[in-house]
Amino acid sequence: GPLHMSLMDMKRTIERLVLNAKMSHDLENAKFVFVAFNYFTKALTTDVYVPAEFAACEYSLKEGIRSIYSTMIDPGQIIFGQGSDALLHSSTTHDLPLPPNALGEKNMTKLYRNIVDYLSKCQGKGKTLVVFTPAENITMVKSCFRYLESDDDFRDGGEKIQVFDIQYLLFILKKEVMNVADLNDEKINKFATDAFFKKDFFEFTAGIACQYHEDNDRTKYCTQSMVTRWAYTFTDFMCGDLAITVQPGKHIPAQ
Repeated sequence: GPLHMSLMDMKRTIERLVLNAKMSHDLENAKFVFVAFNYFTKALTTDVYVPAEFAACEYSLKEGIRSIYSTMIDPGQIIFGQGSDALLHSSTTHDLPLPPNALGEKNMTKLYRNIVDYLSKCQGKGKTLVVFTPAENITMVKSCFRYLESDDDFRDGGEKIQVFDIQYLLFILKKEVMNVADLNDEKINKFATDAFFKKDFFEFTAGIACQYHEDNDRTKYCTQSMVTRWAYTFTDFMCGDLAITVQPGKHIPAQ
């Protein structure tokens, strides 16, 4: 389908994904990929973000976190004249060292291929690559993917990555889970599910961030920690409804 999906299209697509899983009586095995980026800077006049760190996790209600992919990114330089903006953003959030001292992968094309490989492994070769991130990060995440991708990735008709709203997924999934479990879903609306998501109950969980952020005490801002916390949040909100046995380290913190 067209890459620039309207909000309506995105909602319908999410609804279809969830309903297809429900109709095949497999809601608990449906797999979703959550993604997060950190960035160094944003262009002043356009939605161009320069990526600093990326993480993805593959999740299902039944198994919890099935796998995690996590990497720091060295874009080589940041947008000219934005050093002080980048420094301020970094020092108040992820605290990653700025280019030219950035850590992590330097080859953007290789990194993009690695990410696409990971997503394809999760979702099946030739499938549309769909990832989920919080609503307010969608523009930034799309921009970071564009920053990494090179045109030759698509000469062979390769699939671009579609970035959807994790909060809308949580809402639809919760409704269908309650329906499957014969529970009353009258109190379930998007305000309630958004509020639950934003509470971030697992914000202070130890041992789920990358080593750099564990050492730096910036675990809240680590992309690996973020995607892990979202997975725990999904579990916390829904696995009880389906009487799924919750495994520490996969569904909830190990400790």
